[in-house]
Amino acid sequence: MRYQFTYFRTFLFLASFMVCGSGLFAQVFPVDLSLNIMRPHAPAFHTLGNSTGFGHHPNQIQLFLTLKDSREPMLNVGLQWEIVTEKGRYTANPELSFIPINLVFGMSTSLTNSHLSAYFSEASFPSGMLNNGFLPQGACEICVTAIELTNRSPVSLKSCAFLFLEELDPPVILLPLDSIIPYFPQNVQLSWQPLHAASFPVEYTLEIWEMIPGLTAEQIITSTPPFFVKFIQQMTTAFLGPSDPPLMVGSQYLAQVTARDIVNMGGVTPAYLFKNSGRSPVHIFKYGYTLNDFPCEQPTGLGYDTSEDLETYIFWDGGSIPVQGQGIVLGNSETGGNNGSFRSFYKLNWREKSETEPSGTWSNHTTDLAYYNFDDFKRGRTYQIFVEKACPSEMIPSDTIEISFSQFLPERPYECGQPLLDLMLENQSPLQNLFINDTIMAGDTRVIITEVMGGNGNFSGEGFFKSPFIKSIKLAVEFKNIRINDEYRLVQGDIITKWDPTGSNIIDGDGLEDLFDNDDFDVPEVFITDVDSVGIDENGNVIVYHDGGTTTFSQPIIVNSNTGSYVVSGGYVMPILEDFVIPDNLMPGVRLKFAAHENSAFGFDPYDDRIPDQYQSQEDYKIPYKSIARGLADSLVGILEGDWDINKIMLISSRGAVLPIEVMGSNSLLIRTAGVDDNEIIYAIADNGSGLGLFFQKSYQYTNYHVHLVKVNNAGNSIDPAVLENSMNKILHQGVTLSTVNFHPIQLTDTDPDNLIGAQSKLITAYSSDMNRIIRSFVNQAGPGLEENHFYIFLVDNLQGDVAGFMPQGMQFAFVDVAKVSGNSLSKVLTHELGHGAFTLRHYWDDYVGGPDVDHGNLMDYGPNGTRLLVRQWERMHQQRFPLPWLDGDGDGQNVTSIKPPAVFKNTDDISISFMSATGEYHHLYRLDNLVRVEF
Repeated sequence: MRYQFTYFRTFLFLASFMVCGSGLFAQVFPVDLSLNIMRPHAPAFHTLGNSTGFGHHPNQIQLFLTLKDSREPMLNVGLQWEIVTEKGRYTANPELSFIPINLVFGMSTSLTNSHLSAYFSEASFPSGMLNNGFLPQGACEICVTAIELTNRSPVSLKSCAFLFLEELDPPVILLPLDSIIPYFPQNVQLSWQPLHAASFPVEYTLEIWEMIPGLTAEQIITSTPPFFVKFIQQMTTAFLGPSDPPLMVGSQYLAQVTARDIVNMGGVTPAYLFKNSGRSPVHIFKYGYTLNDFPCEQPTGLGYDTSEDLETYIFWDGGSIPVQGQGIVLGNSETGGNNGSFRSFYKLNWREKSETEPSGTWSNHTTDLAYYNFDDFKRGRTYQIFVEKACPSEMIPSDTIEISFSQFLPERPYECGQPLLDLMLENQSPLQNLFINDTIMAGDTRVIITEVMGGNGNFSGEGFFKSPFIKSIKLAVEFKNIRINDEYRLVQGDIITKWDPTGSNIIDGDGLEDLFDNDDFDVPEVFITDVDSVGIDENGNVIVYHDGGTTTFSQPIIVNSNTGSYVVSGGYVMPILEDFVIPDNLMPGVRLKFAAHENSAFGFDPYDDRIPDQYQSQEDYKIPYKSIARGLADSLVGILEGDWDINKIMLISSRGAVLPIEVMGSNSLLIRTAGVDDNEIIYAIADNGSGLGLFFQKSYQYTNYHVHLVKVNNAGNSIDPAVLENSMNKILHQGVTLSTVNFHPIQLTDTDPDNLIGAQSKLITAYSSDMNRIIRSFVNQAGPGLEENHFYIFLVDNLQGDVAGFMPQGMQFAFVDVAKVSGNSLSKVLTHELGHGAFTLRHYWDDYVGGPDVDHGNLMDYGPNGTRLLVRQWERMHQQRFPLPWLDGDGDGQNVTSIKPPAVFKNTDDISISFMSATGEYHHLYRLDNLVRVEF
C-alpha cells in the first residue's frame, strides 16, 4: 500500500505545481521497462519462448527492467503481456502476472526467451489468436507492462515491440530446360532460385514424377509417389547421376522443389511459413531433344552365347563375347545445338517368364557397349529379353527373345589344376523343399539326394556324387544343417564324403535305380463344367452331380469345375478355396497345437526338443509331422491355447482344401485328414484370416512286406504269427508300411559244435560263419530266386552273448533269439531288425543323440518298449527296395566286409590311393590299412 501514498504525495506536488501556473503533467513510475524483439521476425509463436537453434534465431527477446526509486531497495513485480494483431487484441492469462520477478534498486534485470517461456505457450493466450501455432500475417504488436504483485497496479509504462509477419515465397526451378539431350552415363542438373528475402537455413526436397498420359500434373503429384526424392540442405543445385533411377529417353517428367526452414533443428513446427507449403511451381521437362538427320535404327542381331568359363553373354548390333576385356563401343556423336552432343547407348531389359502366373517385373541395365555379361538370372528358369537403343528423342526397341537356362551348368571335363567356376552365391533365397532324387550343386559337383529332412532352405540328410574322374563310381555323402538356395546351390555348410573299410560308401551305379522308391503315383484330376455338388455313395464311389446328370469316379480324385473344385479322398469331400491366402504369421497369444488321436492309424511326430535340427519352427510355434497313406484318411486332435472361439477355426491344406473337423469341447477339435498325391502343409486359420498353427503332412503309397518265420531246432513253436503281425503293424503303420507274418514251411535242424551261434557284437555289420551256415542250409532247400520284399527271420534260442536279434542293413535274413525275448519285446526286436534289413534304418544314436545305453523311446534303440518312428525314418522307409536282386543265393556273398579300398582307387604301388575332392584338389593317401574315413 506504500505506493498509494507515494502516488498521492506526488499528485499533491503536481497539483500544487499546476496551481502555481505550470501547464505540464507527467506520471512517474518506479520501474523502467524496455522490450525489444530482434529481427528476423517469424510468425511461429513457439519462437518467442525458445531461443535454441543454430545461426541467428528469429524473435530473440531482450526485456530490461530497472528499479529507479531509491526509497525502495527491492521490489517484486509481475508481467502482463498483450498481443495486438489485425485479427484483434489478446491479453495473456492474468495468473501469469503473479510470477515474481525480483528487482534491486539501481540494477538492471535482463530477461530473454528462455526466462519468458512460460508466457509464450499456446495455453497462455486465448485459443483464437493462433492458427496451427502461427500468428496472423501482417502487422503485429507485442506489449508488456510491469505489475506490482500486492495491489495489482502498473509500476511501469507499457513497452511494445512492432513485428511485420508474412508468408514467404517458395523457390522456382530454373534447370533443366524444357527439353534436354540424354547422356551416358546419366548426368542431369536441376537448379532452382530461392525467392524469400529472409536469411535462415533451408532444407530443400527435390521430387520428380514421370508424366502419365491422361492425368494432369496435379493428379500425378497428389495420387502417385515420386520415382526420385532427394533432400538438400542450403544448396540450390542437385544432379541425377548414374546411381540414381534412370530417366527414360523420350519421356516427360514433373519436377518440384519444396522449401522448409530448419531453424528449429528438425523440430515438428517450423519458424517460418512458405506460401503453397513451400512447394515451387511444377516444372515440366522432356528427357530428349530433337536432332535433325540423326540416324537411329532398331537394334539387330540380339542373341546370346556361353564363354569358355561358362559365363552367359548377351550381344546385339554386331557385339560378341569380349576378348581380353575389350568390348565394342557403338554410337555416333552428333552436335545438339546449344545443348551439347549426343552419343547412342543401350538399355537391356529382362524378366523371368512364368507359364502358370504373371511374369515378373522388368529389370534393366544401361550400357554403351554392344554386349552384357548376364548373371542376373536363376537356373532352371526362362527369361524374356530385349534391348532398346537410345536416340536423341526416343528409345527404339529390338525384337524380344527367350533364353531358357538349364538347372545346372554343363559338366566340364576335369583336368588337374583346373580352377573352380565362379560360384555366384549372391542368391540367398531359400529353397522351400528338397526331395529324394533331387540334385544340388556344391561348387562344381552335382550331389543326388537319397535321404533328406528339413525345409525353408535348411536341410540334413544323405546323397552321393559321381567321381569326377571315374564316372562309374558314385561316392556316398552326408550333410547336416546345410543351406540351399532356390537355384539348388549349396550356399552354407559342409557336405562330407563318407569312407569306411567295408566300401559301403561306394554305390553300384548299375543298380542305382533299385535304391529308390520310384513312386509315380498321381491323384487323377478331372474338369467338369457346372458342377452342382460332389458326394460319395455307399460303395465309396465318387458321384459328381452336374448339368442335370451324374458321373462316377473312384477315390482319390480331384474334381475341378468353373463352379468350384474338390478333393475327394479317404471317404471325405473337401472343397477347395480358390481365394485361400496362406497367413504370413501367427496370431499373437492364440495357438492350436496338434496331437495324435487315440485311434490314429498312421504316424505323428511331434517336435522333439532333444533334436531341434530335425524340425522346423514358425515364430514360437514348433511344427509337427503327420504321416498318412495316399487315398486314406486319419484322425488327429487340435488343442486350442488362448482366447478364441473354437467354432471359428478352419483347417485348410496348402492347396486350399478344407478339412472336416468336429468340435469336441471348448478347446479341442477332432480333425479328419486324407492323403492325396504329395506332401502338404495343413494350416489352422481363424475366421479373421490369421494363422493359429500348422503341421506338415507326408503322404506315402502303402508298401507291403512279407515276413517269414523260419524255426531252427523247433525254436519259436509257441509264437502266434497273427498276434505278432498285429503288434508289428501298429509300429510299421507310422511309416505307412505293413507286413504279413507267417511260418515258413521249411524248418531247419542245425548241429553246432558249441551249441552257440556266433554274433560277435551288437554292432556287427556282417553275418558270422555260424549264421552263414544256417543261411546256406535254408537257401539250398528253398532254391534260388528269393523274392523282393520277402524277409526271412531265423528263430533260434542260442545267439552268443546278450545279442537278442541281428540283421545287417539291406539283407534278407535276420536272427532272433526267442529264448531272450517274447511277447511285446519279441515284436519290438523283430520290427527293429526289420528296420535294419528292409529299410536300412540305423540305430537312433547314430543319427540323432544319446547312446546305446539310453532308452529314447524309438524303435531303433535298445529300449525294451520303444516303438516311436520319426519323420526322417518314415522317409527312409520309402526310399529303399531291399533286398536287391544281386543278393539272391549269394551264400558267402552276403558277407560284404572288406579290409581294402576298392581297386579303382588304388595306385600301381598297391599301398596308396589318389583322388580329386569336390573342390578340385588332388589328394594322395597312404597306409590304407589304417584308413577309416575321409572328409573334405
